[in-house]
Amino acid sequence: MNSAMDTQPGERADHVDTLRRFHYGEPAAAERTQMPDSSMLPALLHPYRDAGAIRYQYPLYLAPADCPPDAALAVPLGEHLVNSIEGFALSDDAARILR
Repeated sequence: MNSAMDTQPGERADHVDTLRRFHYGEPAAAERTQMPDSSMLPALLHPYRDAGAIRYQYPLYLAPADCPPDAALAVPLGEHLVNSIEGFALSDDAARILR
């Protein structure tokens, strides 16, 4: 497909109609579109090109609804368990087995 700047108003309406039909899964519309090359990425995914920016420490512990406003809403489960153990252990050796 040409860019929107290179097309006439009637052609733009055709492009929009084709994209709408493609979105709804119509096979004829899929045949009328061109696949982007492998270097193309949706704009919303651009920040995630850098794999270092993605957090993948799952599962997450989600804070309860009544948590303090300054508390983290989601924490990796391992980090939450370490913090919880530190909260109730009397000394460093007291929770050795749990750690």
